[in-house]
Amino acid sequence: MSARPSWVRWVTPALLAFAIVALVFTIRDVGLRTLGHYLRLIGWWWLAVAALEIFNTTMHSTALRAFAAPDKLRLKDAFLAQLAGRAVNAVTPSGNLGEVVKMSVLTDVVSSSRAVSTVLLYNVVSFTIELGIVALAAPFLALLVPMPFGVRILFLGVGVVCLAISLGLYALVHRGMLASLAKVPVKPAWSRRRATPAGTRSCTTSTRSSG
Repeated sequence: MSARPSWVRWVTPALLAFAIVALVFTIRDVGLRTLGHYLRLIGWWWLAVAALEIFNTTMHSTALRAFAAPDKLRLKDAFLAQLAGRAVNAVTPSGNLGEVVKMSVLTDVVSSSRAVSTVLLYNVVSFTIELGIVALAAPFLALLVPMPFGVRILFLGVGVVCLAISLGLYALVHRGMLASLAKVPVKPAWSRRRATPAGTRSCTTSTRSSG
């Protein structure tokens, strides 16, 4: 693995500091009394919420670990990156600064190009799945829920557009779109082609040189 890039040294602390400031501002804006009131209303159910969050983060970390292949990313490293990224996303207005944090955390265990391509692939595939769900749900809503004719047509149109975009993104990922962005072979296992044997390459090179 290559040395940790210099940008990580200032990006990670800066984003974490920004997240802490945003968290403090959020608590101040909501008020400690209001937070305490809602925590009392939730009661001990917050343990169930915490368990669901742990399960959710573990599943996302497993997916992130799979997208890092062929590098062997440990589950605890993927979990740390996912947890840090979600924490920053939760307290920042844009909700996506945590993706940079994920990349910076992953550079401790994989190369910088692999870290960037892993997070990019993870987000593109997640977005594709979400669009696919919308594409499937929109026609059912249009056909089963009573609504004006114009709204029904709008729902069907949204379904068609989401289906087209999701299929287009799948095709781009399948063709190795992220490999050209990050300049590393990051195609998933189901889309990687066989590499050209070394002997074939050497024969081709010698043929060209002799010609």
